[in-house]
Amino acid sequence: MQDQAPVEGATVVFIPQSHQYAAAGTTDTQGRFQLRTFEENDGAVAGSYQVTVKKFYFVDNVEYQSLPIRYANGAKSGLTAEVRSDNKNQFEFHLKK
Repeated sequence: MQDQAPVEGATVVFIPQSHQYAAAGTTDTQGRFQLRTFEENDGAVAGSYQVTVKKFYFVDNVEYQSLPIRYANGAKSGLTAEVRSDNKNQFEFHLKK
């Protein structure tokens, strides 16, 4: 995900633009994620989304973002997705420093 290397343990959030149901998932060692809206691995509701990607770590109980902070804000991340109900959706996001 970042500089062509997968990011493990990042939280990917799909923020809905056309309805009220957000979806989220966590990346695995390959940078892949499965979204959850209502139940584990049920995916996202069809519609348009802004996307955030966050990965935090802690030092002395202070939270830090491992990825560039712009990816934590849906309005600034530049990441979007269109989920369709008529096919299998797969999304790949390339993050830059």
